Amino acid sequence: MKLTGEQLDYLALHLESKKVCQWDLKQELLDHLATSIEGEMENNGTNFIDAFEMESDKWHNELQPFSNMSLGNSIKVPKIVLMRYLTIVRTMYLKTLALNLPIVGMLYLVLNSEFLNIEPLYPILGIVYLFILLTILLFYFKMTQQRLSTIPNGIFKATMGYYSAWLLVFNPLLTKLYWVFQDGQLISAFLFINVFLLCFSINFIRLFKTHVKVLKMNSI
Repeated sequence: MKLTGEQLDYLALHLESKKVCQWDLKQELLDHLATSIEGEMENNGTNFIDAFEMESDKWHNELQPFSNMSLGNSIKVPKIVLMRYLTIVRTMYLKTLALNLPIVGMLYLVLNSEFLNIEPLYPILGIVYLFILLTILLFYFKMTQQRLSTIPNGIFKATMGYYSAWLLVFNPLLTKLYWVFQDGQLISAFLFINVFLLCFSINFIRLFKTHVKVLKMNSI
C-alpha cells in the first residue's frame, strides 16, 4: 500500500520538526519511514496515524537533539545527524593521516640529510595557506547562497572555522614561531602539522563537490 503525497508530506514535515533539514539525509529517512509504514498498513491493516506513531517511537532516540565537542557544543542536531557527521569527519581524518604520514616520512629523511633548504620556501607556503583559506571562503559563500542544506554542507561549515584558524596560526608569513626549522634543528611536530594542514584541505574540495552533486540530484 503506497502512501499518498499528503501522507509523505506529513512525514517530511515531521522530520523537519525534528531538525532533520539536510536534504540528502531527510530523503533517506523518508524512504525508511515510508517503507516501514506501508508495510505495517499492508500487513496488519493499521491506519496511517497509528502506523506512524509506532514508527516514530522506534526513531525517538535517533531524532533527539545532541551536541559533540569535536563539532562544537553550540551545534545541536538530532543524534542520527550527529552520528553521520562524526562518521564522515573520522573518515576525513583517517584519509588525511594515510596521505600525511608517508609524505612526512619522506620529507623528514630529506630535510634531515640537509639535501634541501626550505627556508626560501616559507613565503610560498604562506601564500599557499592564504590561497587555501580564500578558496574555502569562496566555497562557503557559494553554499550560503543556496537554500538547500546537506550533510556535506553541514560538515564543511562545522570544520572550516578551526581549520582556518590553524592556517593562520601556522602561516609562516605571519609568524616564525612554528617554522619547521628552529635554530637549525628540524622540529618534526611542526613538519607533521604543516603537511597535515595541506593534506586536509583536500577534504573541503570533496565536501563541496559532494554538496554540488546533491544539489544536482535535487534539481532532477
